[in-house]
Amino acid sequence: MVGEPEGVAMDGNLPRGKRHSNDVDDHDRFRQAALKDPDADAARKDAYIRANLIRALAQMRTKLGMTQRDVALAMRTTQSAVSDLENGLTDPRLSTLQRYARAVQSEIGIDLAQTHP
Repeated sequence: MVGEPEGVAMDGNLPRGKRHSNDVDDHDRFRQAALKDPDADAARKDAYIRANLIRALAQMRTKLGMTQRDVALAMRTTQSAVSDLENGLTDPRLSTLQRYARAVQSEIGIDLAQTHP
């Protein structure tokens, strides 16, 4: 059986670390198009805000010396659910984030700002 040449994927593309600077693949084209799409840009910003909030909650947990299990018990959920939330594997509801905040003796403040008057 003939294998693929070293450093070249089955589709003929070089791995990300070995590509030439002028090589553009489908992922790059999709990413470039998404950056120009206002809806995709807004979704990216929303995801960034959620990730920062979750990071702050996890930091508060650590600051208080709490484990994920401690938070899970306070939230009445499982440690794996807290882990999934902290690792960005879920898209949690606002109420879930609020329960997490209460578990770490905090509260979430929300502001509403009009983006296009």
